[in-house]
Amino acid sequence: MRKMSVSKGKETKARRWFNFGPGIVVALILSAFVLYNRYQEPAGRAPRIERTVLSDVGKAEAGVIPEISSLLARREELKLTAQQVKEIEKLQAEWERVSAPLRAQADQAAERFQRWMEEAQQRGGVAIDEVQRRGAEVSALSARIVRQRHVYWESALQLLTAEQRQQMLK
Repeated sequence: MRKMSVSKGKETKARRWFNFGPGIVVALILSAFVLYNRYQEPAGRAPRIERTVLSDVGKAEAGVIPEISSLLARREELKLTAQQVKEIEKLQAEWERVSAPLRAQADQAAERFQRWMEEAQQRGGVAIDEVQRRGAEVSALSARIVRQRHVYWESALQLLTAEQRQQMLK
């Protein structure tokens, strides 16, 4: 759907009220997978117990990994030295440079998946295994981004003193 701007005479794309990003797509896929598997378990089988390992800054390794820039935002609170700030900024710039192509790939894959899902919805739906197969690329790219971010986050933490890492827990 396109709209014509009256004042400028240019064609603009109408904004949608909700946009899917790679994170939402991955969450939807994983939710569907978990729900599907939950109802496929045999009745007599004991439930699986999963545990999450916490890093030394209180963030779940399997969950959200903070941006390196969050350390810079807390520089006064953490009492970062000029050398630490310089090293963290260098690491942040490297992360941005290294992750940009991968994030662009993930965004493109998510857009393709979103288009496919919209088309499938118009056709009346599709089997869960097809959704999982089509979403695998987005999931794989998102997982690579998370692993890379974790490596850079851990590198940034190594630049802090033990006291500063403790301060991150608060």
